[in-house]
Amino acid sequence: MSVPARLDFATYGRPGTPGLLVEAKRVDQAKPEWAREWRQNLFEYQPQGLEDVLLALVTLARIFVWPVGAALDAPPSFVLDTMAHLQPYFDRVGLAPASISPRQFERVVSRWLEVLTNPHRVRELSPALRRELQEAGLLAALEDALLVEEGSARW
Repeated sequence: MSVPARLDFATYGRPGTPGLLVEAKRVDQAKPEWAREWRQNLFEYQPQGLEDVLLALVTLARIFVWPVGAALDAPPSFVLDTMAHLQPYFDRVGLAPASISPRQFERVVSRWLEVLTNPHRVRELSPALRRELQEAGLLAALEDALLVEEGSARW
């Protein structure tokens, strides 16, 4: 399956590990209902294959995650606080979330995902953040995975 061109990242992991598709949207104060509608719209344009992967939508305020097999009209199963996870990356680039461009936000999300593919780097996260990422399924999907950006990804 080709990764929809509208999505920013895909991962390819070990056999038996769910794939992950990630979209980074520089949107303020996105709510779960908005995220659900975004996902439904995505399914309209790419109706097959999306239900077989973990899907994450990263916005400035929240990270929305749908597990493998989630119904089309399902709200996100997990809603994480974006700043709890991405603040160190904003600090490194010296930009405030409110002033970051959409492309810069994608780069911040990319760096965060790259770190999560490395089990040694994941151990540096606080236990609370690791637990949250594990419960959402993100750590399993990213562990030792190949992270591919839009335009290069094939599913």
